[in-house]
Amino acid sequence: NAYRCVQEALNNVFRHARAQRAWVRALVRGGELQITVADRGIGFDPRARDHTRLGLLGMQERAELLGGTFEIHSEPGRGTEIAIRIPIDSEREPDRAGPT
Repeated sequence: NAYRCVQEALNNVFRHARAQRAWVRALVRGGELQITVADRGIGFDPRARDHTRLGLLGMQERAELLGGTFEIHSEPGRGTEIAIRIPIDSEREPDRAGPT
């Protein structure tokens, strides 16, 4: 799920941001996976986003499904940053069935 969120965020940069570069940061800190995807593209007003588009909604649902959070920071002309935080349960056994 975390991989798919990064994939969708980069897809959005490619399709919409008109950015020359994007940055991805993923680290484990304080018992959570912290993912940030940022660009310096055209940005947008997150309050005016089209909620019928599934990309951002899908990222939010994936993060929340894992007990995490999803935030968008953007402003027209200032780029976009997506921040996802997913708790990591070190006691949980890894899923041996593989991806679904």
